[in-house]
Amino acid sequence: MGLAPPDLIRFAYLSLKGNPVRSLLSTIGVFMGVLAVSATLEARNLAQAFLARQLSQREAPQVTIYLDWSSDTSESIPLKPKDLQVLRQNLSGWGAISAQRFGTWNGTVLFEGQEAPGDLQPVSVDYLKTSGHQLLSGRFFTPSDIEKYRAVAVIDDWLATELFKGDTAIGKQIHTDNNSYQVIGVVNSLNEGWWESEPRGSVMISLAMDTAITGRDTLDNI
Repeated sequence: MGLAPPDLIRFAYLSLKGNPVRSLLSTIGVFMGVLAVSATLEARNLAQAFLARQLSQREAPQVTIYLDWSSDTSESIPLKPKDLQVLRQNLSGWGAISAQRFGTWNGTVLFEGQEAPGDLQPVSVDYLKTSGHQLLSGRFFTPSDIEKYRAVAVIDDWLATELFKGDTAIGKQIHTDNNSYQVIGVVNSLNEGWWESEPRGSVMISLAMDTAITGRDTLDNI
């Protein structure tokens, strides 16, 4: 039969009292073991937090599909919106798939007497997830914007600073390429025009709006 709890406590007390040095060393060993385990767990938590922070600051791996040229006709083989749909339906494991169409380069963006250089970029709804841009204020395009062909635009913060001088850009009406757009969002500026000596802003509109204006239904890259 096992010892009763009172007898067990009494036996442990007598053992500790009879060997004070060994008891002290055992206590120190247990204490150091607990500290070592706690330090190991804390180091793992810190390492995981550090890696998560570093990964969140990096762009996800990307694959871009561009137009190709036919060796027989020497003409470009256009990408179509249906190509984007096929990729979305048949590819798995991707975070997002977006498309872009080349717009107006070396353009000028106007707002109530202010003007700044800016390029027009027609993009798909998921472009924000694949471009490396981060939304700073407002919102990006929604399916409702596409369905209703809303004349809305998302601009970068460099252009917002040049046009609005610190005032909010959301809701403002800007003009570029002979058309007017309401600003619904602002994203961070990316150094995409590294080959240019002067900075340029970016005005993103939906592919659907660009098709309604220009009649183009091809894509320049996915």
